[in-house]
Amino acid sequence: STHEIWVRSYFILFGTGLSVLLYYLGRLYIHRKLGLWVFFLSACSPLLISMSQLIRSYIDTAFWMVLSVYCLLRIVKLGFSWKRGLGYLISSLLALYSGYISALVLLGQNIFVLIFYFKDFHFIKRWLLIQLIALCLFLPCLYWVYYQTSHITAMSADWNQRGFIVLGLKLGLYARGIAA
Repeated sequence: STHEIWVRSYFILFGTGLSVLLYYLGRLYIHRKLGLWVFFLSACSPLLISMSQLIRSYIDTAFWMVLSVYCLLRIVKLGFSWKRGLGYLISSLLALYSGYISALVLLGQNIFVLIFYFKDFHFIKRWLLIQLIALCLFLPCLYWVYYQTSHITAMSADWNQRGFIVLGLKLGLYARGIAA
């Protein structure tokens, strides 16, 4: 039906955007040739193609995570500015809200910054301010993170009450994210 095309096109657009974003990441990291190779390999990747066809929040979570890495790399290579910091903040929050697995990527980014910029007090101060803002903006969701992770199938013995339930409606069985 035509409704399925519209639903799937959202995820296909994120998959295509992920390939373009990987080109920009490779170009910024090393050179334009690397960006082209990464774009080609991601556009032909069976895993990315199949994830773009699923109606799940996998591909958009990957997009927001890679965008967060790209924004961090721009901050590292081009210097810290509030515009780049705001881009990092927004992409990191969207990654967290679309999938909780993004917290591991953000943790890795914070470890990277703390290790390599430990002596740059001015940079660390601005970085921690952005992380504090991100935590404050994600704070309302922490209750749902706890609720979803405590009611997933593997942890709940009561099969009738498992899953994410809001106002009596079962919205899902697994903790993936608010956007899922």
